[in-house]
Amino acid sequence: MEEIERLRKQSKEEQCLREAAEKRASASQPLSLNSYLETCHTLRLSIDVITDRSLTTQGDTTNPTGRFYPRRIVPWDAFPTKQEKDWADLAFSPSFAA
Repeated sequence: MEEIERLRKQSKEEQCLREAAEKRASASQPLSLNSYLETCHTLRLSIDVITDRSLTTQGDTTNPTGRFYPRRIVPWDAFPTKQEKDWADLAFSPSFAA
């Protein structure tokens, strides 16, 4: 009887290990372009912008000495059109076949 219980327990543990390995393997599979974009949008939509200054980080800003940083930010008015064209090109690229 003890031997049967031990074998059942061992079988269950092996099944759990197999399922965990399968889950890891499926998580590391390459995404199609559409799946990638959906994941990006889900992530973007889950970010909350906090405008209440009492809830934000307090203190001095980071000192950029010795680091690269933009000295100015220039609007890129044609960006949405360019991005749409690039995504359309990628969607039909053999590199991103579903």
